[in-house]
Formats: sequence, structure tokens, C-alpha cells
Amino acid sequence: MSAVEETAPPGASPPGGSPLGVPTRLGLVALVGGGLLSAAAVAALVTAGNYQLAAAAALIVPIGLLMYQRPFSAIVVWLLVAPLVMVVDGGGGGRRVFWLVHRFLPLAAVGAILMRAVLAQAVDRLPRLGLPELCMAGYVVASVVSVLYTSPEPLADIYLLYDRIVVPMLLYVVIRLSRPSDQDLRSWYLVLVVLVLSQAAIGILSWVAPEVLPSHWLNRAGSRTTGSLRHPNVYAISLLFAAVLCLHLAGRAGGWLGRRVLPSVVLVVACAMAFLTLSRAAWLATIVMLAGVARLHLRAALVAMTVAVVAVIGLLQTDVLVVDAADVSDRFYSSASEQSALSRLPVVMASLGMFEAKPMTGWGYGRFDDFDHQFQRPIDRLYVPDKDHASHNFYLTLLAEQGLPGFLLYVVPAVWLLVQSHRYGIWRAGSPDWRLAVSLWLVIAGHVIISNFANMRVAFGLGVWWVSLALIATLVDRARLARAVARSPLPTLAPLLRAGPS
Repeated sequence: MSAVEETAPPGASPPGGSPLGVPTRLGLVALVGGGLLSAAAVAALVTAGNYQLAAAAALIVPIGLLMYQRPFSAIVVWLLVAPLVMVVDGGGGGRRVFWLVHRFLPLAAVGAILMRAVLAQAVDRLPRLGLPELCMAGYVVASVVSVLYTSPEPLADIYLLYDRIVVPMLLYVVIRLSRPSDQDLRSWYLVLVVLVLSQAAIGILSWVAPEVLPSHWLNRAGSRTTGSLRHPNVYAISLLFAAVLCLHLAGRAGGWLGRRVLPSVVLVVACAMAFLTLSRAAWLATIVMLAGVARLHLRAALVAMTVAVVAVIGLLQTDVLVVDAADVSDRFYSSASEQSALSRLPVVMASLGMFEAKPMTGWGYGRFDDFDHQFQRPIDRLYVPDKDHASHNFYLTLLAEQGLPGFLLYVVPAVWLLVQSHRYGIWRAGSPDWRLAVSLWLVIAGHVIISNFANMRVAFGLGVWWVSLALIATLVDRARLARAVARSPLPTLAPLLRAGPS
């Protein structure tokens, strides 16, 4: 086997192979076998009168082929559909879509990548995994053990763990193993545009016409803007994530409208809606991320800030939104705002007390609310018993619930990638991917800011974190391989370099 064949990307078809990337005979056997099983399942379900499951069974083969041929498409579908079904209550069609898109699709994509590699005898061509992935696996194992030993309802908490931790980490694995190409990343552009504009429309409707929206999207209608994600900070970081990446990907879009106008509109809308969350954490994250965007896209950042401020001020002076300037001012200067901020101090001290009591094992995954009141003490006669979640701080909650080992296992992947980003200079001007690298690290910075003021529990927000880290890890791999090629007299790694994003 030649050097080029040995280092071909996992998505490449070997000579003499089928378009699926496996030997023709194996591909035909898998296709025919899957079709027969699907047909038998459809017939049995139709006979039993279960037409919804029959329709789902009929889609197994085409969905399987899509996942097998282009597993990265699972990320596109998740970004587009998951925000709409992430907080669906009860049963019904929305809940079934949640099971399919959030709980099943990322797992199926990972399985498709591994199956393809095994059938094509190309396991050795998969990207090399290391310390971040080892820590992620360790965190999942530690969390499962914590649930089994501490939870009064382990099955329910296992579901929460799968939704909030395992699925976002599976998205990371899909990106790492599929080694997305330039074309893969370009497919995100319109998806991210749709994400921002649709969530903005839902956010506006929650103020002006809440009766047209599902009730499970309206838990904070009239006080905060949350879109379909139920939490203002998750809403803000999701829109900012999409807007920042849109600015980068727009450079490859066709036409002046796609390259100049549309990404600026998306950034303006994302900043305006982040402001209308009335969340101080979201405001701070928006300011920091816009400052970074100005380093990459100065004109777009200035236009976005100017238009967003004018648009929001104009809306506040009209009756279009229920919120007015007094509500915004109250978030900074009112006594209620001051009390809201200070009332978190007893819970902060409680979280530290919980950590001191059990620094290595913690009190159990998801069990902060069960024990924090035992450690809360009034501070200067200030005590608000309904304040939980470690003063809305994700990292303090993590320390209290899972101790120092769990905290380190969770944060080490990001710290390690930060060190590696500096080592290989992926964010330095002149590096092939420096704009994308800076954009992704801006998302991570915004996420860290918000997580210090909110206990990130909505799975889509956690997905944004791990998707961003996965793309950063891909860029680090690309830079590492480029350095290896520069030092090697033989161009054996060139095909791998062409597979990564730029």
C-alpha cells in the first residue's frame, strides 16, 4: 500500500471499493440485509396498526445510508432541529423528534463512522485521540458511578446525564472522527443563519404574541427572552455562537448578499436578542465576544453594535415589546437587582462548604439542590431560600456535586486544547485557520463567562461547548500534522491536511 493510501481520510473510498467506502460485496450485503430487515419491520408494524413506527422503520435505511456516507450531517440536523424540541414537555410528536434527533442521531453517527472504518479496514486512519477524550470518558464513568451510588432515582438521573453530558460529548466525537472538510463546514452557514433568525422570531413572538407559541417555550414570557430554549443565558450563547461562526463562513458564501449583508444582519440580530434576555451575564459575554469579533471583522462588528443599539433603543421607546427602558435600568441600579445579586452569596458559600465537606467524591451528580440548604447561612441577614444551583454558577455546582476529580475531568479537555492552541499557534495571524480558531475561542470565552453566572443545564448550551471544542481539536490536529509535514522529507501526511477545515 502506498503512502497516500495509508493516510487517506476515513471518508475516502479505497481503490476497487464501493461508493460507501467498503468492499463492494460487503456493501451490497449490508444494504440488502438492512433493506430486508426494514421491510419486515414495516410490514409487521403496519399489520399491527402502528403507522407512526412503521413510517420511522421505513426511514431506517435512507437515514442509515446518510449517516454512513456523511456522518457529519448529523451535526447539521442537530443544530437545526434540536433547539425546537430540547425542552418539549410530555409526549406527542415533539418528544419523538427529541428522541430521534437528540438521543439517537449522534449515537448513530458515531456508530456509522466506526462501522465504516472497520468494514473498510481503515481503523488506523481515524484521528488520534488523546488526553481530552480520555478525560471525557473518565468524567462519564465517574458521573454514572456517582448517580448509581447517590441518586434516589438513578434511572431518571441517567437519562439526564445522557441528555446533558453524553450526547454533547458524542457530538464532539462525531466531529473529531469525521474530520470535517471545508465543504462540511460550509454546509453550516445557512443552518446557522436559520438558527439565529428562527430563534429571534420566537423570542420576539414571546413578547408580542405569546399565544401563538407552544406553552413550554413561554416559562419566562414577559420577563426574559429565551426563544425555544427556556433559559436566557443558553439562548444568548447559542445565538452568539451561530453569529460568530456565520461571520467566518460568510467569506466562502456566494454573492455579495451572502458575504456581506446576511452575516452582518445575523450578528445584529444575535446581539440585539442577547441584550433582550435582560441577563447581565449575557450582556458581558456579548461585549467580550464583540470585542474579539472586531479584531477579525472590524466593519461588521461596528455596524452590528451601532444597529443593535439603535434598534433596541427604538424598540424600548415603542409599545412593540412589553419591556421598557425602566426594566433595563432596573437590571443594574434597582434595589431588587442588588438584592438579586447579593442573595447568591449564601449559596456560593454553601457550595464551597459542600466542597470542603466532600472534596473528592462530592454529594452526587445532580444532587446540589438536595443538600445546599444544610450549608446555607445568612450573610449580613441576607438569605433567600429559593436560590439554588451554587448561585447559578456551573463550576461551583460541579465542585459541590462531583468533587475535585469530577471538576478536573470536565475542565481539563478545554485547558489542554488551550495549551495546544498556543503551542501550535492556530490563533496567530498568518496561520491558515487563525480566524476560525479565534472565532471558536471567542465562543468558549463567552461560554465560560455565562457559566460563571448560570448553572448550564439545557443540553443545547452544553452541546455548543463541546461542538466548539471539537472544532478546535480538529484545528490543533491540522496544525500538528502541518508541522510534522514541514519536518518530514516525505509528504506522507498531505492527504490528511486536505481533509481538515480551513
